Amino acid sequence: MFRRLATFAVVAGCLPLLTGCIDMTQTITLNPDGKGKVVFEVTATPLLAGGGPLKMGGPNDKEKTPEEMLQEFVKGAMEKKGVTAWKDVSCKWTNEGKVHFVGTAYFDNLDEMEGIVGGDKAGGGPGPGGPMGGPSFGQFTINKEKNIWKIEGKKSNNPLGGGLNPPPNPNQPMFDPTKATPKEWDEMVLKMRIGYQSMRPFLMMMFTDLKIKTVYRLPGEVTEARGFTKQGAGVVTHTMDGEKLMDGFKKFMTQDAAAWKRVMQQMNNKPVNPQDLVEKMGLPAEMMAPSMTLRVEGKEQFDYAKEVQAARQAYPRLREQLKLDAGIKLPGEQ
Repeated sequence: MFRRLATFAVVAGCLPLLTGCIDMTQTITLNPDGKGKVVFEVTATPLLAGGGPLKMGGPNDKEKTPEEMLQEFVKGAMEKKGVTAWKDVSCKWTNEGKVHFVGTAYFDNLDEMEGIVGGDKAGGGPGPGGPMGGPSFGQFTINKEKNIWKIEGKKSNNPLGGGLNPPPNPNQPMFDPTKATPKEWDEMVLKMRIGYQSMRPFLMMMFTDLKIKTVYRLPGEVTEARGFTKQGAGVVTHTMDGEKLMDGFKKFMTQDAAAWKRVMQQMNNKPVNPQDLVEKMGLPAEMMAPSMTLRVEGKEQFDYAKEVQAARQAYPRLREQLKLDAGIKLPGEQ
């Protein structure tokens, strides 16, 4: 029980961050009818840029050239669900050997948009995040009631991502503080810390150089916000910073047993909810679970139909620039 608790709690600390070494800015512009566009600028490691490893060649694999690896990422991006058109897309290697992707994607419904990195499918099969899948990353959902919208971070279908699983019975109490002796408390805290140290290299890899900034240009006034910062009329931002998250997790792990006891008492005899556990550990919940309420008003911010039509008309040039083969169908392409 102690070992399972330690491992699960440490893994839960990186639930939204199972892909690291990503620097991404996405600027989302919404119209009053819910249609919109998002401008992506992403720099990511080649290992995780497409949500899974890009094979560098092995005993049974043909070694891929840098151009072939780049094409693999481009293909994954172009085939994202929820996109109605792409424009102004470029993808190249940086001098550091990272993938740098820029592009504008149009969508009818933000709920149906898949992110450039991450996804909801765990395991080794194809998924929203690419070959390996993983948790939702920088994705949002909208709940609408007339002219009042609530926008919040999208929760993953499997927040633990590829191959990482919660305890077999999530309804079983993880630890019963009401029956634990002082010695058992000390042992529980120590094993949690041991689990943290054993996972620390993995966490450092996942959190290092991770920064995802989301900018919203909205058709109305934000009346309530959690985790978003207002930048002006109808403009808000949210930033997920791996370094700050790692600092918060480390701070919790090194606190005294009394603080651990308070957390475990809150969790006793309740179903294990990874996000709730992470929040109780003292990590910045606003960073991981942002939300805002918007009162929609005003006119369209851009001509959606006109821009989508122009983007599709430019597909022949886009195909040539990206060297797309005939097997890759762009959104709306006949």
